[in-house]
Amino acid sequence: LENDGSSYEDWKEHLREQLITSAMVSKKINSKIAISPQAVQAEYQRRTNEYITPPQNKIFLVEIGNPDVGNDLRPAYLDELAGKVRTALSDGSSLDKFRAADADAGRYIAEKDLGWVASGDMKPEIAAATVGLAAGAVSAVVTLDGRRYIATIVEQKLGAVIPFADVQKEIERELRQKAFDEMYKNWIKRLRNQYHVVVNSLDPLLP
Repeated sequence: LENDGSSYEDWKEHLREQLITSAMVSKKINSKIAISPQAVQAEYQRRTNEYITPPQNKIFLVEIGNPDVGNDLRPAYLDELAGKVRTALSDGSSLDKFRAADADAGRYIAEKDLGWVASGDMKPEIAAATVGLAAGAVSAVVTLDGRRYIATIVEQKLGAVIPFADVQKEIERELRQKAFDEMYKNWIKRLRNQYHVVVNSLDPLLP
């Protein structure tokens, strides 16, 4: 403000004028925008693929070769341990019982509830092992980065299309904003073509 000789009050007044002008322009343009229900419906149909929720599985994941304990275990031992864990899971046995029976082996087992996930939310190798599995099924052992992984499908949800009513207002807002941006751009273009702005300087040192 000091550099251009303006006071704080001058700056506030200039800002106020800008806000008023912006509001008036927005109001004028918005008053000319009409988005019909048919246009919203057509946009929904055009973008149906965007409103599809993919199938999801609720997954319980077991990792053998717990990095918190150390990962310098022999691959053969990890394979053997993973096989035993998978058998226990397939039989519906608790891993707590498994640990109680083999405390040393239990140190290398970590569990994680992934919750609801789609295939794209998991590492590709683990996702591939769950393809085609039904609820309650246990995946094959997956070897990844020196560890072994086993996924249990706890529950499943089929993919579905989000109903039009759930996204109607969102689509209408997007169409309205797109129309506003286009009309504003054209309005500015017309002003530039209609008026030629010349800046006059009183400073004799400036050209």
